[in-house]
Amino acid sequence: MTLSSTGNAALNISSIAVSGDFAQTNSCGTSVAASANCQINVTFTPTAIGTRTGSVTITDKAAGSPHNVSLSGTGVPPATPPGTYTLTVTATLTSGSRTLTHTIPLTLTVN
Repeated sequence: MTLSSTGNAALNISSIAVSGDFAQTNSCGTSVAASANCQINVTFTPTAIGTRTGSVTITDKAAGSPHNVSLSGTGVPPATPPGTYTLTVTATLTSGSRTLTHTIPLTLTVN
């Protein structure tokens, strides 16, 4: 996102913070010159599956500070890495006093 100083003086920044499963880096420093801007880059690293929320909070000397930007993202299960996996399926059938157990080894190759 872009943070702009639209006034006639530099925008003094106290802090730029994020919450939730988000992180930030920025080129803002402690002030943004008049009529200039800086970049705030946000990355999302979900810690769980499903909707994840957070915010960017910018504390500065401008009216209305602190300023909040809501963030949301969706965590998805990690992809299965390529390789060969073995899965064993065991089925047990009981009828009266008789029990039949059958085990089937399966091989799954992910490319």
